[in-house]
Amino acid sequence: MGMFGLSNSDVAILKKLVAAHNSGGLDLTGPRRRGNPVSGAAVGFWAVVQSSSPENSDPTTKWIYTCKRGSKATAGYGSSAWSVTGDTFTAYNPAENINATTGRQGDGIDVANLTGSFAFYPIQPNTPVIVRLVTVADDGSAEYWIVGAGMPNGVDGGC
Repeated sequence: MGMFGLSNSDVAILKKLVAAHNSGGLDLTGPRRRGNPVSGAAVGFWAVVQSSSPENSDPTTKWIYTCKRGSKATAGYGSSAWSVTGDTFTAYNPAENINATTGRQGDGIDVANLTGSFAFYPIQPNTPVIVRLVTVADDGSAEYWIVGAGMPNGVDGGC
């Protein structure tokens, strides 16, 4: 057992959450829900996509996103309606998780039905998204995953 009667793996997770908070990537000061003391990890927070790069295993339907924490700056629509703060961080889109170069994708579209120049596109820069810190089971590391807004991917092209 670790400190306060917690298991060593729980202590390791808490240390990672504190490190994420200290780096500006996790807000531990937001509203709390009963039974959910770490709102930034369990509920998520707003971020704004800065850029994307193709994911190596499938560069046509999966992307790795660079984001910054976002907040609403002005009312209504527009790129100036959101402001960004803090360091950039990497995030992944769960709607892309099962995507492959062939077959039906996470959003239900079959690649075989895309004719002409139609193709999948990443979430575009300056798009607000909600992200959540997720713990990886095999090694206890943490990743940010997009859990709302800006997903699934767009499809565009010409016949």
